[in-house]
Amino acid sequence: MYYGSPPKKTDLAELLADKSGLIVALPGAFTPTCSKKCIPGYLDRLDELKAAGVTELIFLSVNDGAVMEAWAKTFTIPKASGVNVHFLADPFGHFAHHFKAMVEHPDCTSSMDRMGLLHRFKRTTMYVVKGTFMAVGQAFADDSADEPDVFGDEHPEPTLVDAALEMIAKAKAKAK
Repeated sequence: MYYGSPPKKTDLAELLADKSGLIVALPGAFTPTCSKKCIPGYLDRLDELKAAGVTELIFLSVNDGAVMEAWAKTFTIPKASGVNVHFLADPFGHFAHHFKAMVEHPDCTSSMDRMGLLHRFKRTTMYVVKGTFMAVGQAFADDSADEPDVFGDEHPEPTLVDAALEMIAKAKAKAK
């Protein structure tokens, strides 16, 4: 994972080795659903995330570090919440491929390729405790529409903060 320009490498395993984190993988920086709904929801509820035990909140996209740094600067990130907020890039999509979270939809692959959008994360949340993935949530493509919603823009709810907090609570209950 990378951040900034020139890109600074961040080892995600090291970052989460002894912490509790929430990875929020998103289809693209500066996209409307991500910028107006998803990220602000998490930032507005950092205190609740902290109360749930989250110390690291990572927004991740198949992009480059400079874009993620620029995107981060468009948000006001509260410093006193006790949750460290990171905007990281997966420029080659290795993490996305490893977790089978890359958008691969036959109805849109050719149009995505023409738009330069072939490699994008599926809208996904991952709850990690001391390096172990405890739970995963994902917004799925709607194949029934005339125009497929491959990025989960119409129904991002499984990856918004309410669902993430519920996912964390269920994972903690299951672990007891």
